[in-house]
Amino acid sequence: MTRKRPYLFLFLVGGWLLATLACNAPLGGATIPAPPTLVTPSSSTPLTPSSPSPDTIPATGAPLDTVAPDVLPTFTPIVSTGTTLAEPSLEATSSTSVAVTPLATTAIPDTTTVTVPVPQGILSFTYTISWSISEQNPFIAVALVTMNAQGGNGVYTYYRDDLQQDGPVFTYQWATCRDNPGSLRVDSGDGQSVRFNYYEIPPCPQTPSP
Repeated sequence: MTRKRPYLFLFLVGGWLLATLACNAPLGGATIPAPPTLVTPSSSTPLTPSSPSPDTIPATGAPLDTVAPDVLPTFTPIVSTGTTLAEPSLEATSSTSVAVTPLATTAIPDTTTVTVPVPQGILSFTYTISWSISEQNPFIAVALVTMNAQGGNGVYTYYRDDLQQDGPVFTYQWATCRDNPGSLRVDSGDGQSVRFNYYEIPPCPQTPSP
């Protein structure tokens, strides 16, 4: 029993060494990088934080306190007098008065009152025809017609052979010694109308005695 103990001790020591080598061996042939070397700055050169230049400051998202004062935009007043800038004034400016010329007005005349004739009953008229021989032509007879209308509404229109005349008194010409049939008519403004047919014999010219 005393001879077997040294072999058992050696066997345990060899197994421990093999296990240690197996744990520290690299897997798949990969190499383990060495840890970085810390560089200690010398005491003669002080380290100071570098400040970025104004040109490298981003335009968007940069805080205002990190921008240099000369980079910030400047604003100038709008109102200026001559070459010296002045503060804008909020006082109301005086407006220029414009003279307004009134439109010319046209006087509207008063409404004229129109008198409507009152109906006077049934329309009727009388007439007379007088003849004479024209002084320029002895073979032309001149008839002078006078018409007198009554009734209706007082507004009359006169006709000879259905030709409207200028008024109740008018003339017309006919051949001497020739029968003259014709008609006379009066219309009233209320719609009434009266016609008379006549038959006249104009005079003949006088023949000189031998």
